[in-house]
This record gives sequence, structure tokens and C-alpha cells, in this order.
Amino acid sequence: MEMDILREMYLRVSQMNGLEEYRTKILLLQKSYAKEGAFLEQLNEVKSIGENNERNDIQRKIIEEHEFRFSRRSKTDPLIMYFLEGLRKNKIDEMVLHLQVLDDAIANNIKKSKIVAQLAEEVRDKTTKFSQRLQLSVTDSEYAKQVELSRKELTVAKENRNNAVLSLRHLWREISLFYSSGNSGEFEDLPQRAAFYLIGGETLELYDGDANMLNVEWIAAIFKNLESLLPQKRIFVLCVLGEQSSGKSTLLNTMFGIRLPASVGQCTRGLTITLVKTIERQEYDYVLIFDSEGLRSPEHKGLCGSIKRDNKIATLSVLPSDATILVIKGENDNALKDILPIVALAYKGSKLAEEREGILSCKFFAAYNQVKADGENQKKLENIFSQLSTTLVESFTKTNSLRDLDVHTSIKFPQLLTNEHDIWVFGCNSKGDSPLDVPNTDFSQKMVEFREYIHKQVVSQSGWNAREFGNLEQYLSLVWDCLNNSDFDLSFETVIERHAYTELENKYQNFRKKYYEEYEEQFNLLKDKYKEDYSLQEGRPMNFTEIHANVEELEVKMKPQSEKFEEDVNLMFEEKQNQKWKTEFSRKVQDTIFSATNQWCHKLEVFLRNQFTFGAKVKQYEREMRDEIAEEFRSGNMKEKTEEQLIEMFNRIFGNIVKRAKEENPPMDVQNAVLKAYRTNSTIASLGIDLLCDNEKTILMGETLE
Repeated sequence: MEMDILREMYLRVSQMNGLEEYRTKILLLQKSYAKEGAFLEQLNEVKSIGENNERNDIQRKIIEEHEFRFSRRSKTDPLIMYFLEGLRKNKIDEMVLHLQVLDDAIANNIKKSKIVAQLAEEVRDKTTKFSQRLQLSVTDSEYAKQVELSRKELTVAKENRNNAVLSLRHLWREISLFYSSGNSGEFEDLPQRAAFYLIGGETLELYDGDANMLNVEWIAAIFKNLESLLPQKRIFVLCVLGEQSSGKSTLLNTMFGIRLPASVGQCTRGLTITLVKTIERQEYDYVLIFDSEGLRSPEHKGLCGSIKRDNKIATLSVLPSDATILVIKGENDNALKDILPIVALAYKGSKLAEEREGILSCKFFAAYNQVKADGENQKKLENIFSQLSTTLVESFTKTNSLRDLDVHTSIKFPQLLTNEHDIWVFGCNSKGDSPLDVPNTDFSQKMVEFREYIHKQVVSQSGWNAREFGNLEQYLSLVWDCLNNSDFDLSFETVIERHAYTELENKYQNFRKKYYEEYEEQFNLLKDKYKEDYSLQEGRPMNFTEIHANVEELEVKMKPQSEKFEEDVNLMFEEKQNQKWKTEFSRKVQDTIFSATNQWCHKLEVFLRNQFTFGAKVKQYEREMRDEIAEEFRSGNMKEKTEEQLIEMFNRIFGNIVKRAKEENPPMDVQNAVLKAYRTNSTIASLGIDLLCDNEKTILMGETLE
């Protein structure tokens, strides 16, 4: 009876029309969730800028997506009904079988779809076009536009292909949002059913690789149910990290006897978890496996945000784990060398590290896959192993030297492959040529030995204890906070360079500040000296030659400080890694010396002119005015004058002085001077913009000249 029901479901789903549009037209909750993920990314980018209006607008959009999901929860769709029917089976094995048949039926439908085939072909064409343009050694702007156009076309093609592919994973996402978008009674049992699914040995998505989101409420509810269903059961968390098609799923399947999808290309999206019951382990009862999407995948190569995606997935995989296996296909381990230090950097700058006193408890192991470790290749491999270990240790050490992070916690990490036994080499998992190949029993046996080695190395660490599900749920929330407060846009090499440059810039600014302060000090000393030495009583203005000589004195006195400034900055580039910026900073020094000299010499010249040229003339007119007023008093008729007559006398004397001063020192025609300077400047003239004057003789910006 049950098999007849499953057979009927398989046939109906296999023949359903329009599954290619299912994710864009039916599964609207996860479409909304992906929008929220994009808005959260935007919010993280603007939160430190202080743009309140922009931040409030993004937060409003996030709230709108929440409200949309709350209002649109529905389980009336046929596929969702099939899914919920299987999920609520009383027996775990019946649940697993029902959902597997449903997944197979969906896969069969999509496989036969002509629309999906056309979209896949379009991706191949756009990929070829984009790769061909990248290989051309052309650097002009038109070429750059064509490359960017090809990149955008490829992005759109991949998104269209991705949105047309449907699997059981997408139904899981939708029902998880049923729960987290509003926990009404009809969905309260979903986390428990998901926990049963995990206990049955199946795989669940932890991190949505399309929305780049972790549904914290849903995952927390699942772990709480696991804690209730498996009380006081202890878990060992194992993470597997590597590039796409490096053999991660094959490794896990062989080590633990599970059945994760394994093929050439992308099998896992985002991050999934699988629960494996252990046998005769005293230290823990279950192994919780974190299987991550392949890093540096061709699907995301060259696309915006691909570096951030890999860095976030790696961080979410490694930080909660007791052990991480770095799976490396062949000899190319460059991606791991770049990504793992970013994980350490994100951890260092988090409250998580602060709470754990900087202890990064995950122990690392390396598995070089599909490699021959015999004969001449053995020595080459030993050199590669040494380089990997050295690079990781140096990179992790560098993260502790970066001082401009908000949280200054030094990372305390376990040995990073410094023990040669932590690095294992595996051949192929089969012998012979397809289709006549057979399983390689040596490969399987060695994988089991590798599993046992990891177990012994981790549990033998001082202070190590297995966690329970409740502890892990709390820890995952902290890890997610860490991810949301970290900058994952840059590669580790770029981050290190950025920090090195920032340190140089800070040192330079300190030298520059000191140099300006020394200029100011010399300026004040000379100013005080001139006030004392130059006699104003004679009323003699300081001539141009005297002013120029005094200004030159300031420049001469500052020459030793200028040379010291250059010397201090040059010393910053004794380290080889800083040499690339020496020319740039040398130019900055010369610009600073030129600017400071002009600024302070001009300031001294203005002071001298004001005090000993203009000031001397003002004092001369003041003396003449006092002499005329004294002469009026000596005439002897001042007592007979009324107050009005005295005011009239003062205004007459003052007016005559002002008139004569104006005749002797005619005012500058500022308006005409500005217009002349503006209109004779070749750069401004090339813009074709004129200055006009209104009726009140105010200078206005004019229209562009025809």
C-alpha cells in the first residue's frame, strides 16, 4: 500500500509542468529571504558610515520582507503538501524513504526539462565568451567595458539557471521559513521533524548558500529538539573544507559510511550538517559533520561577492568545529592558504574570541587527495607540506600583529599542521579505467585509519570535552554574530597589505604632524623676535627686501627639520615588503615640505606686512590725527564748543585722514580681479563656464557657454 502511494507520487511529480518556475513563482518565502540577505549586506556596508537615512531605509525594507513572509505562509501547494506528508510520517525510515522518492521525482522532472537544458547551455556560452575576453591582453577602456558586460551577462545567465533548478533542499528552506516567519500552531512540530530527519542519518542545510543567510531561529529550534530527543548526548563536530571537486564528500562517505552526493561539480551549496552515531566511543556519542560548499567554485568565479562568500562559509564551518580536515586535490593548496587566515582574522575581531580568551580550539588536518606519494614525487610533496604548514603559521601569527581592530584579543590556536603526521596523502578511491574500475580497498582502509587518528589527536588534547547540542546551538549564534560583524570582501593577502599600508600611513602622519609643529614653533620664535627688534616708533614701514629676507630666514632655520622628516620617512621602508610604497611616500614628503614651507612663509610674510607695513601706516595716520586734535586744543577755544561742535570737529579731522589714506592707498577692485583670474585660467576656460555679476555686483556662477 505504502509503495503504491510513493509510486503514484513519483509519477505525478515527474510529470508536473512548470517546476522550472517554481522557485520564482511559488517558493516566495525563500525569494523574500534572499532579498533580506541582500539588504543585510547593504546594511553592514553603510552601518559605519553614519548615513542614518540610508540605514533607516534599508531597515524598513527588511521589516517589509518579514511582514511579507508572515502574510504569505501557505502549505496548499502540491509539492509542499507531499513534503509535509512525508515529514510527518511516524517512523523515521518511512519519513526518509518518502522524502527520498520525492527528491528523485523532482530531479527526474528537472533533468527532462528543455528549459533547464537551454539555460545550462546559455551559461556555457556566456562562460566561454567571458573567459575568451579575459585572456585578451587589451587594456583600453572599451575593452574593459566589454569585459564588464560579459561578466554581467554571465551573472544573469547563472542566476537564471540556478533559479530553474529545484530539489528537496528548496522545500526544506520554504518550510523552515514557515516556522521562523511566524510560529503558529500548525508549524510548531517542523523543527522536531527536522531533528528526526537528522537522527535518521540524513543531511540538512545549515547555511543557505543562495541567500547567504543562517536561519538562526530554525536552527536553534532543531538543536533544542535534538537536545530533548538525545538528552545528555555528546557530540564531536567535524568540518571538511576544500575547493570544489576536491573529494570532500567522497572522503566523508568513506570515513563514516554515509551517502552524501559525490560527483564532479557542485554537490553541496552553502553548508550542510549530517549526524552520525558512533560505536564504542567513550568520549562522545555522535559526530556532527559540517560539509561546506566547494571553495573557489567555477559557478562563482569572477562574480561580485565570490570572495566574501567563500570567506563566510569557511568561517562558519571552522569556528564551531573540534577538527577541520583541509581537503586538497592534487598539490594546489593556494585557496586554503588564503582563506584560513581570514577565518582567524574574523575570529580575532569578534566578541566570540573575547569571551573564549582568544582560544581557537579547532585542530587542523590536511588530506591531499588523488596524489601519488612514491618515488620522485615524495620529496616534492614533503616540500609542499612544509610550505603549507609554514604559511598557515605565519599567516595566523600575522593576525595577532594587526592592531587596528576593535577587539584586541590575541588568538591562541592549536598546532597548525606542524606535526607531519597531521598531513595525509591519499590516492584514488578506485582502480582501473571506467566503466571497469573497482573500489580501491587501500584507499578505504587508509581513510578509516585517518578517522581514528583525528579522533585520538583531538580527544587527547588537554582540557578538551565534547559538547552537547544545547551548547553548540548557543555557540552557533555567537559565530553568526561574528560573521555579521566581519569584513569578508578582501583576500587575506589584501587585508595584510591594507593593514601594512595603514600602519605606514599612521607613522607618516605622526612625522608630518611633528614637522608642522616644528614649523609653527619656528614661526612663533621669529614673530616674537621681530616684534622686539623692529622699532615702530619711527613709523618707517618694512620694505620688500627686508620682508623677503626675514621670510627666507624661516626656511633656512627649518632645513634641518625638513631633512630629518625625509630621513624618518625613508626608514619606514627598510623592510622589503614595504618597498612597493616608497615612491608614493617620498612624493608625499616632498609635497608636505613644499606645502608647509609655502604655508608658513606666506603666514610670516602676511604678519610682517600687517605689522610693519600696513601697521606702520596706520600708526602714522593715528599720530597725525592726534597732532591735529592737539592743535585744536592749543587754539584755546575748545571750552566754548558744544558737544555737537566737538563731534563735528572730530568727524572732520577723521574724514580728512581717511580720505588721504584712501588716496595714498587705493583699494583693490576685488570683483574685477576675481573675474580676470577666473577668465584667464586655461583649465577653467576649457570647461566653458563663465562668471556673471548681478545688479548688486555680486559674482554669480553662469551658464555653460555655447
